Amino acid sequence: MKKEFGAKTGRFLAFVAAFATFLMAIGKMVLGIYSQATFKNGIVVISAGASSLVIAFCKFLIAKKYDTHNKDQIRTYRLIAWLFMPFAIFFFVSNLISRNDPISDYGLGLDIGITVGLTFLFILSIRGIIKIKDKETLPRAGKLISFVVGLTNLVVIEHLFEAQLNKLFGVEIFSDFKLIFSMSIAGIILFISILMIILSFIKMHQLRKEYGMI
Repeated sequence: MKKEFGAKTGRFLAFVAAFATFLMAIGKMVLGIYSQATFKNGIVVISAGASSLVIAFCKFLIAKKYDTHNKDQIRTYRLIAWLFMPFAIFFFVSNLISRNDPISDYGLGLDIGITVGLTFLFILSIRGIIKIKDKETLPRAGKLISFVVGLTNLVVIEHLFEAQLNKLFGVEIFSDFKLIFSMSIAGIILFISILMIILSFIKMHQLRKEYGMI
């Protein structure tokens, strides 16, 4: 009974996390569209929102398969890993296209609020990564998803930081740095994706061996 209650609670929390990510994605896209409508660089924020929609979809997959058989969980884990690849490519291309666009200024107060919030979420994602070895297949995927979201949010933070530097001191961050920064984040996401795929095949092999299928 206790185990069943724990599974239901975990599944409920997974759905809550997925819905929260979905709302965050919509918020980013609205903010980005507003920026782009005023002929400022909103593509970065729009792409972050679109990327978060993919992440929300992954979290909904986790919630749906949370208490299913190990085989289904491993397959879901692998599907999420495959989704990370186009996610990383889209993230990099959108940042490449918009690296020389005029930056958006949302105001110091809003910039600080967004930065503090995203930084806090990134710190929480790092804490989750530290404890990832203790997690089961799908909860582990959830921690990796949070970390990937945190990585992409770093670009939004950099964007806000650059806006304030430009407004207060007239300083602009070199486009080459922004390119290397976004390329590094995309590379990390691709690396995580490859590791997850390899691990999924290892886990599936161990599961088949456990059930005497090989």
